Amino acid sequence: AVGVWLWAEMETAAYAMFVTISMSFMGGAMTIRKAFFDPRSETVETWLAFFVASALAAVAVGRLDWLLLAYPLYVMTLSGLILLAIAAGRVRGHVHTDDDTTPERQQLTMSITSLERAGLERAGSPKSSVQTGS
Repeated sequence: AVGVWLWAEMETAAYAMFVTISMSFMGGAMTIRKAFFDPRSETVETWLAFFVASALAAVAVGRLDWLLLAYPLYVMTLSGLILLAIAAGRVRGHVHTDDDTTPERQQLTMSITSLERAGLERAGSPKSSVQTGS
């Protein structure tokens, strides 16, 4: 919404593009970090498809127009960085295992389990019905 407003006020799409890319990169930076620390949580094929699609979109522009090239080049760069993070994470051995022994993962699991139990008991689950005698 901010990008569209800036576009309307300034009468140029460059501001909208800048805001869109900035907002997208905030999420992209977190994805890069996650891909490095838990490389199996991201699929290489998906990010490779994004990379190839954005490269083809950049070629399809057909001329050197930075405003038209900005988003495809951004997506290509972001996808490439995520692919590199996945590869680096696998090389460094930060691969997710099925044993949930990290304290953060154990805490998250316990929190989710507690929330599920609380929600079931309030919703009148069979367990709470037996305990209350209803």
